[in-house]
Amino acid sequence: MKLPNPIKREETYRISVTFNKQRYSCTRDTAKECEQWAALKLLELKSGKAEIEKGGKPHFSLKNTERNII
Repeated sequence: MKLPNPIKREETYRISVTFNKQRYSCTRDTAKECEQWAALKLLELKSGKAEIEKGGKPHFSLKNTERNII
């Protein structure tokens, strides 16, 4: 997935990423900070870390659990 380009807004930069039809955005001082935030946010969303921190439980099927044990 390609990261979007930061948009300059007066003296700051803004970037937004979309994941599962939801938009996440932030404002930072430099374009590089925006790109770093976007990359970390996408990794966090893909790994499910945010859901676990909110109290959600990760989904582990019995099949996958058996494969890991054997």
